[in-house]
Amino acid sequence: MAIKRLIGRGISVVLGVMILHVFMGCQGEELAEIDGDVNVLEHPLPLRFSDPKTYTHPPDSLPINKVLVVLTKGQMVPVMRRIYGKDFLAYEIQLPDSSKGYLFHGDAFHLVDSRRAP
Repeated sequence: MAIKRLIGRGISVVLGVMILHVFMGCQGEELAEIDGDVNVLEHPLPLRFSDPKTYTHPPDSLPINKVLVVLTKGQMVPVMRRIYGKDFLAYEIQLPDSSKGYLFHGDAFHLVDSRRAP
């Protein structure tokens, strides 16, 4: 009986730690340090996907994307997750007003470990 109780408590502790990690520990382990002016987009699709000139045979409807804000050199924003698409890599970031936006691999930024950031 005592062993079952001990196992039950152990499982509860492990689940509690995992939940705490998901809600607090996963956020902001990486920061995007901006190296030049960078457009932050509303959706995780490059702007070229909204341009009919991108396509040989444009689809009937194109995805709509817009620039939310332009980040400038020296700003640092938390990276929440990476999104791998066909032919692109997007980074979901948290903006200073707590909203989210997207940067793309190849934009003027580099990633730094938040634990080593100044």
